[in-house]
Amino acid sequence: MKQILTVILRNQFNLFYRFGYTYVPKAYCIEIEDLLSDKTRDSLVELFDKITPFEYDEEYVILHIECLIETEKEVYLFSIQDIVSIYPLSQQAKISIESKIDQRIRLEKPIFENMVQEIECKIDNKEREKAIKSIWKICKIDCDWKIYLYNIGLDSINKGLMHRRNGVSANKVKNGNFWEYLIAYDYHQSFPQGTIRYFYQLGEIFSYFKGKEDGVEGTKIEELLKQIKNESNLDEILSKFNSNTLPESFNKEMAFLSGKFNVILASVLFLKWKSDLNSSSNDDILSSSIFHKGKIAFFDKYPEEIKHALVLLGAFFGFRKFYDVYYDSLNLKFYKNFKSQIDKKDKRLKKMEIKKESSKKDNNKKISKRKQSDPSLPFEN
Repeated sequence: MKQILTVILRNQFNLFYRFGYTYVPKAYCIEIEDLLSDKTRDSLVELFDKITPFEYDEEYVILHIECLIETEKEVYLFSIQDIVSIYPLSQQAKISIESKIDQRIRLEKPIFENMVQEIECKIDNKEREKAIKSIWKICKIDCDWKIYLYNIGLDSINKGLMHRRNGVSANKVKNGNFWEYLIAYDYHQSFPQGTIRYFYQLGEIFSYFKGKEDGVEGTKIEELLKQIKNESNLDEILSKFNSNTLPESFNKEMAFLSGKFNVILASVLFLKWKSDLNSSSNDDILSSSIFHKGKIAFFDKYPEEIKHALVLLGAFFGFRKFYDVYYDSLNLKFYKNFKSQIDKKDKRLKKMEIKKESSKKDNNKKISKRKQSDPSLPFEN
């Protein structure tokens, strides 16, 4: 008899229970000797990396199966009587599942709960990378997005998001790097309206980063910003808010981070776009301030800064925020409004025919007018 662990969706378990059998691919089964060994745990983590990701940990259960199997087969057939134990992923999942299934079914203690955080971390990383990739597609950016994510650091972004999940505000973060504070930051102060607001926010984030919990108030950055008109546009502000006018401590930190891009501008654009997409009236990326007249705003002028800002934006919101527009851009074959390449070609041909016909009519009109005005032209037969 083989001892096997497999992971199945709870809905699949419901059907397994209803019909008394189920099929599971060999690749989704783990032969075990010791249920609680590190090897078993690592194998489960690896298995979760191969299957459809979950949003809630109650969506999967781990089954301990004991049966005779033909190991040369690629798909195993399990009967309901082969189940030894059913393990939920967490205590919370156990409570939720128990309220929805046959009360005769016994769920075991969630002995694999200590691996859930690692699994969720991997899912989250893929979610963020998918979000950035989707933004690249929506914005029609051709270059590789990975270098921009590398410049900022996925680990820094993850730490910032972890602070948010744990309810740690940016002014309470300790010993983090600048990107952690930027991601963890939420705007609560009463700063001036307009683009300059996001420069005040940047000043506040930097103050937190330097250990000043009460923010930008009373700093040289605030003093500098007060000298700039509130209604100034982005370029006007940048002409006065730069390395020539900012405190040396600020410049030193930004220079350390920047490399080949302007951290100030990338951060301000991220803060502005984050605010825009958080607005209940404007959460569609295509109708947000990211785009102007169908093109990415400022892209011709500040391409590197915009790419870094978009990486931050994608990682911050995740794929859920953008998949709707992303799917539209993919022209999915199973969508009702799918347009095949043949359809597109036919439309182009029709346009060309209409254009030719229109051009032909215009030429005929010109010839007709010439005939009327020039008696030397021969008559038509």
